[in-house]
Amino acid sequence: MKKIFLLPLIVVFGVPLAVFTQENGLNADGYREQSRKLPIADRLELAKQTIQDSADEAVLSAAVADLAKYAITPERNEAALESVEQVLRKCSCDSDLYGQALLAKARITARAGQKQEGYALFRREIAECRQKSAYAEFFTSLWENGDYELSALEDYQRHTSDELSDAVRTYYDCHGNLIKFYTRLRVIKTTRKDYSAVASASAQVQESQRRPLAKPIAEAICLAVDERYPESLEKLRTIDETLQSGKAPESAFDESKDLPFYIASVLFFEGLDFEAMRTAFRQYMDRNTENRPVVLERALNLLYASEFDPFNLFKRVPELSGFLIASEYMTDESIKSDFSDEKIAALLNIHRQGLWYQGKAQEAERMALDIMAKYYPQTLEGANAALSLAAYSLYLHKDRDATDRIMYDILEKAPYEQIVPHAKAWLAGSAYMRGDIERAQFFIQEVLDEIGPEWQGSFRECREAMLRLRDKIENGESVYEIKDGRLIRR
Repeated sequence: MKKIFLLPLIVVFGVPLAVFTQENGLNADGYREQSRKLPIADRLELAKQTIQDSADEAVLSAAVADLAKYAITPERNEAALESVEQVLRKCSCDSDLYGQALLAKARITARAGQKQEGYALFRREIAECRQKSAYAEFFTSLWENGDYELSALEDYQRHTSDELSDAVRTYYDCHGNLIKFYTRLRVIKTTRKDYSAVASASAQVQESQRRPLAKPIAEAICLAVDERYPESLEKLRTIDETLQSGKAPESAFDESKDLPFYIASVLFFEGLDFEAMRTAFRQYMDRNTENRPVVLERALNLLYASEFDPFNLFKRVPELSGFLIASEYMTDESIKSDFSDEKIAALLNIHRQGLWYQGKAQEAERMALDIMAKYYPQTLEGANAALSLAAYSLYLHKDRDATDRIMYDILEKAPYEQIVPHAKAWLAGSAYMRGDIERAQFFIQEVLDEIGPEWQGSFRECREAMLRLRDKIENGESVYEIKDGRLIRR
């Protein structure tokens, strides 16, 4: 999942509604391009109309994906399910489209409150091995339904279960790393301080004959979730010593490759000894020189977990991200070439955000410029950096004109759906501060059209900010007043 990291003060405050029809002969990319420009209500109407009119399986698959993602309200969810059922009736059971439609049905069914039925559909489709996205869709559904603990347990099962076939493990790349078991349980702990992973999740973790040490590792992780860090570290280090001694039970998975990573993760969240954390992560890197892209991916998984407790954790991010940036991963071009631009930019971006939380605003600004120079507008992370640079222009330099120019540039050159509502929210707030109420109302309505009331995270904050700004305007709370025939700031 892509993360959009916003400054905590960014939200201080989507296209006019129109009738769109699917163009004749539109391919899947054309459909997506047309769809992404629309408010949610029109986007769903386009998807339903496409399902009625199109016979192109790739186009239908894109329409089904829109229904699964955006039909969040009960009324829209019910209508979406009818359209998905229509797709299932008219396509071959052996087609990719059929599998995609079943995943959409599973998500919509679970969202409608029939979670067990929806989750059972996901598990059956996972076993079919015909949609690479099946696990990701399942975890998204668990997440949006608030089943965070079940999401963690399902991830544990994915990588350790004796019941999964070799075909499933190979098809879905069930690599074995348990970091998401850790980070998903931590989300619960950040919102429910009385939650005990030891009492709840650990009790549900199953033994694995394939991986005899998986359960002890999971138990150590649960101790860390409950902030019993010394006990967790002692348990993990004992397991690692057993592995290094050659006395560990036979396993289908080499647990020794990941043990230093678990230790580094616990030390990161404990926040007391970053030198020890870096030493452990260095061991992890050294034990996985044959698969460096996976190491970087796991590091990002860990760093992204800071999003759920930003004021406590983001300032720690540079302790690890800075270490990686200074390592051969970023300094040796022959190694750096193994990583995609998106992953490199992601590492730089989260480091930049950490610098901001550490109070190093000028460094963060310079880094945003560097990221944009290399990765904007062709990557989401480049657009993310541009969004923050616009914020820095206002906060550091009081340059509202520069902020607006960057936001309009994002809308024109990098209109990623994860970014656009935030850019428009900025422009709404800017128009309000300039006294251009009509333009502010225009952007407010666009944001409200693009973000439904059920959206979570930064999108929800963005929507709520626009509702507050709309109320201010409707209540006549302008930042300007007319005095002596002139428009002046209050």
